[in-house]
Amino acid sequence: MVARSNVVEFRAISQSGSVAPVGVSKQSLELLGRAEALLVNARNVGSDEMLELSYCAALRCAGALLNRDDASAAGGSGSGSRSGSAVKRRRSTTQSAWLRLKKEQPEFDSWVAKFEQFTALREEVRLGISRRIDSRRAQELWDLSCAFLGAVRAELGVLPAAA
Repeated sequence: MVARSNVVEFRAISQSGSVAPVGVSKQSLELLGRAEALLVNARNVGSDEMLELSYCAALRCAGALLNRDDASAAGGSGSGSRSGSAVKRRRSTTQSAWLRLKKEQPEFDSWVAKFEQFTALREEVRLGISRRIDSRRAQELWDLSCAFLGAVRAELGVLPAAA
C-alpha cells in the first residue's frame, strides 16, 4: 500500500501576488484579479457606478468558476465534469453567466439567486432609466460581491497576496 500525499502543488501568480493550485486556469486567475480591482475602484465612486462595478466584479467571479481549470479554459477535453463540454459552452454566448453557473455548477444556486435580484436594477442604471439609486443598495451589492469573491477564491483554492 502506497501512502497518499496531502501536499497540494501551488504556483505563485506574479501580477497579483496570489497563490493558486496548479491546474487553476490563468484565465480564472486573471478574472479574479479584475474582480478585485473593480471592487477596489467601486469604493471611490458614486452609488450608480458602485453598483455597476460591483455587479461586473461578480460576473468576473462567475467567469472564474466557469473557466476554472486549464483544460476547460483552453478548450480541451480535460477530466472531470466541469471541463467536458468546454467547446459547447463557448458557443452558447447568449446565456447569461448566472444561467450558465446555475446550470453547470448548481452548488452556487444561492449566490446566483442573490445576484439575479440586482440584474434588473443594474440594467436600469446602465440604460439611464434609473438616475440615482439608494446608496444602501449599492453597498449591499458591493458587500455581496466581496463575499462572492471570497467564496470563489476558497472554491478554487486561490490564496490572496500576503500583505
